[in-house]
Amino acid sequence: MSKILIVEDSPDIRALIEMLLAGAGHQTVSVTDGRAAVTAARESRPDLILMDLSLPILSGWEATRQIRSDPATAAIPIVAVTAHAMQGDRERALAAGSDGFIPKPINEETFARRVATFLGARSAPPRSSAGKAELPGSGPGRVLVVDDQPEIAQLLKLDLEADGHTVLVATSAPQASRLFDEDGRFDLCVIDVMLGGDSGYALTQALTAKSPDYVPVLLLTAGTIDRARGYDVGADDFIGKPIESVELRARARSLLRMGRLIREQRRVGEERTEAYRKLSELDRMRSDFLSTVSHELRTPLNTIVLLAHQLQRSETAAEDPERRARDTRVLLDAAEALRRMIDNMLDLAKLEAGQRALHPQPVSVAELFRETANLVEPQARAKALELVVEIHPDLPTPRSLDREKLARVLVNLLSNSVKYTSAGRITLSASPWQGSTAFEVRDTGCGIPPESIASAFEPFRQIRPRTGDMPHGTGLGLTISKQLVEIMGGDLILESKEGEGTRVRFTLPELPSTLDGARDSADVPVPRASAAERALVLIVEDDPASRYGLAALLASEGYDVAECASLKEIDALLRTAAPAAIVLDITLPDGDGAVWLRGRIDRDPDFPPVIALTGVTADEDTRRIEASGVSRVMTKPVHVGRLLAALRELRRD
Repeated sequence: MSKILIVEDSPDIRALIEMLLAGAGHQTVSVTDGRAAVTAARESRPDLILMDLSLPILSGWEATRQIRSDPATAAIPIVAVTAHAMQGDRERALAAGSDGFIPKPINEETFARRVATFLGARSAPPRSSAGKAELPGSGPGRVLVVDDQPEIAQLLKLDLEADGHTVLVATSAPQASRLFDEDGRFDLCVIDVMLGGDSGYALTQALTAKSPDYVPVLLLTAGTIDRARGYDVGADDFIGKPIESVELRARARSLLRMGRLIREQRRVGEERTEAYRKLSELDRMRSDFLSTVSHELRTPLNTIVLLAHQLQRSETAAEDPERRARDTRVLLDAAEALRRMIDNMLDLAKLEAGQRALHPQPVSVAELFRETANLVEPQARAKALELVVEIHPDLPTPRSLDREKLARVLVNLLSNSVKYTSAGRITLSASPWQGSTAFEVRDTGCGIPPESIASAFEPFRQIRPRTGDMPHGTGLGLTISKQLVEIMGGDLILESKEGEGTRVRFTLPELPSTLDGARDSADVPVPRASAAERALVLIVEDDPASRYGLAALLASEGYDVAECASLKEIDALLRTAAPAAIVLDITLPDGDGAVWLRGRIDRDPDFPPVIALTGVTADEDTRRIEASGVSRVMTKPVHVGRLLAALRELRRD
């Protein structure tokens, strides 16, 4: 009986694996996330680990790397049990240290046998005995001896078995051919040239031709050795009768070693060829991606440039409110398209770099839905689409979730629905499900062709409907959404029927909250600042255009505004002014804003609240900025609604 560690977050799949392994007589230990897997491997020391790749808290790839890096657990075989078929997933698992794969869905008839194969590989004896170094490729092998004289065949068998080889004997060419077909692989064939009415040369040619891999052949003869003919049919060495035991065993060892080395060289060569093929494919995908991104970025940028130029030169824009509103809406839509593409590319880079940490906080699903719907509502309205939000009345609130990741998923899914729906409605819904929250986005769009569903989650893969229209985008939305959902402990399911629409659903468990007393800042609506309540907001931004935009926005919202372009200017201004809040760009020409703020707060605990703006999206940078004492961290380009809500919340506090 073997002890097997099962790392699987799906209760149904975990129960199935436990049942199959118990039926095979194994003891099982089960955990549901990567971090628990690392701990369980160290504490229970299993004989085998079955590792799902898509795990919450810590991914299967990272858990495998950590187990392999610990000397106490490095030797435990790890088998990836996964349905992943995305480009590079298996290569990443092998690079992390996986020993092999078992695919999902689980095949109940073959699963126990495949597990036994990996357990058997661990218990195989070492190739070299203690205290004795062996040459590469040395060690016993499987040998086929073919001689039509049974007594000679038995003598050959005994001599070879003395060196530990496993020997099978055939006394005719047909019998040898049957053994070769039935047994599969031999490391060496020893064949007599004269086989009654058959030819050893012909048998050699037949066996080497049908062998799936290289197998060396040693020819025996009592007469003249026809080396040229032997080499032509695939023989590697020759020995004359009568045969000396020492010579036979020495030549067998040499051929076995040579055969293994040649097979290893071929394997390495094939792996290199396959690696080159994959690299070529990745290079092609990279070129396609760069070409697509260049086009997709230039398209909305072109719109922004043309309309800005038109607004600058037009004398009628100010006199035509309808045209001004239309031009402004188009500018905002183009800017939003640019922001989404940049966000998706940055998200992919973070995921590929292993930045999979969760940051739970209490989230009002209703408010998050309203914010998300507001982001895509202008595009939906332009296409006369009905955008519906449905929240089950029994859904508890707030829910402990990773707000940023969930928002990214919802925006991606809703944006896809808007792109692929020309008429009808788009519905965003949430409901309770077994202690978790079930989310769903469905539409009445064109649907996905059946042949495209399997590749829908591949990166950079854009789905082209049969109408021939090609929506804009990088082809990363579904890829990133699926990975983000899996990081949060769920699984994203896509259902689509061509001509009727698409339904995407996923369920997220509540995450352990690390922010006691925290709340979703957008839960409490605060009225717009009035002229009688004007508050001074200090904007610290070194880029003149960004500073101008922020100042104009806040002034239009009823705030008094002061501006600085450096840390030195802030210090000077704070000697004479007392702002109610500070909007601080973290990257400034004369220093790091987070480091500066930490020092100011240490000296002055009553320092005004600060909203930090940053263009850096790495998790560790965000956590570093949060630790400096800021009240909020916002990523550029700033979401206007969230910035204003944060300022109002800070004023209310």
